[in-house]
Amino acid sequence: MAAPKPLIMVSIPPQEWLVKSLAGDAVEVRALLASGTDPHTFEPTARQLKNAAKASIYFTQGMPFEDGLIPKLTALNPQLAVAAMDEKIKKREEGEEHGHEHGGHHHHHDPHIWLSPDRYCQMASNTATRLSAAYPDLRQSLASGLDKTVAEIRTADTRLRQKIRPGTVWVVYHPAWDYFADDYGIKLLTIEHDGKEPSARHMAQIVKLAKGKKASLVLNQPQGNQRSAQIVAEQLKVKLVSADPLDPDWPALMRRLGDLAGNPEN
Repeated sequence: MAAPKPLIMVSIPPQEWLVKSLAGDAVEVRALLASGTDPHTFEPTARQLKNAAKASIYFTQGMPFEDGLIPKLTALNPQLAVAAMDEKIKKREEGEEHGHEHGGHHHHHDPHIWLSPDRYCQMASNTATRLSAAYPDLRQSLASGLDKTVAEIRTADTRLRQKIRPGTVWVVYHPAWDYFADDYGIKLLTIEHDGKEPSARHMAQIVKLAKGKKASLVLNQPQGNQRSAQIVAEQLKVKLVSADPLDPDWPALMRRLGDLAGNPEN
């Protein structure tokens, strides 16, 4: 009888895709947070905690909910190994101004690094290194998996650079896309204000800026306020489109973003 596969837990679906791409069927991997769920309000149930504590390794991502989560998991399973998938990856401070106009002066680090292909490659390397140390018999297959995964990420990056014109202006509901925008020279205008629903005054400011800068689309996400985004899109007379930064199929998300940049009518 075959030994059970190691259970690897991660916080979000893009991490799950990465582990599956690296390790294939050699491990079982599950994400605690489902796609479409708001990570800012997420609280795991007792059942989710119990199931997650059965893992051999939990890969963190710097998500805010992990601060309270990890002590609970290690209390349930003192043998649980906790590894940071975002280790030594430079992060922006949330609300940091870098070619993006949105409110917020928080001092938390923005965890959305998987939306930058360069940083996603670093996440892949960190993950392969940690899994190789934990499971030496998988070292060779993980090395091959890392080569394949990085090649797939680089292919997505090349396609995006062919599709996106630097200086393009997008209006987004939530500031999840800053790393992506930095990588491709996109100017972002953010509807959400200081992590809250925007006031009428703030929305009017965004519309005025977006008109002046000729924004090409309004990008919402399942966790965002559909009505606020729709109002802005209507006033700008541009298409309202949606993409989930927590999409479990990372290559498909990158293809969608490239297609939106090339044709905002999608």
